[in-house]
Amino acid sequence: MGDQLETQQNLEAELIPVNQQQQPASMALIVGGAIVSALAGAVVWALIAYYGNYELGILASGVGALVGIAVAFLAKKNITQSHQIIAVIFALAGVIAGKYITFYLVKQDIIEELDKLGMSDLLNNSEYAIRFSDAFDAMDILWIVLAVAAAWTIPLRFAQRP
Repeated sequence: MGDQLETQQNLEAELIPVNQQQQPASMALIVGGAIVSALAGAVVWALIAYYGNYELGILASGVGALVGIAVAFLAKKNITQSHQIIAVIFALAGVIAGKYITFYLVKQDIIEELDKLGMSDLLNNSEYAIRFSDAFDAMDILWIVLAVAAAWTIPLRFAQRP
């Protein structure tokens, strides 16, 4: 009887940490992690584009990967399609936020230059208006697709790791 009790206690001691490891975070925490990682990726991408004076579209894939990793990490190995959808939504939001932050910074530089030259009236003319939609081109579709692909597949790959 004593051996059975000791064996059962040993098994329970081994099982508790395993069960605790496999518990995913709450969905709210996973969404929060996706938001934070999307914003972090967006800010890094925008700052690199702004200060480097060149937009590296591949960083959009990095935003998708970062969000996918964050979701996968928080969900542990219990990845569902809901987790993948969360990763995709926030990866897209991160890419758009990165583009917008870059657009905003560049637009502010243009406004300052026009002010210095005394030509700020041009911005009131709709022909010379600076629109966010002008910041997108055909290659952006490729980078958005790659960001979505990374956000969708990375959680699954994380779940399949031993």
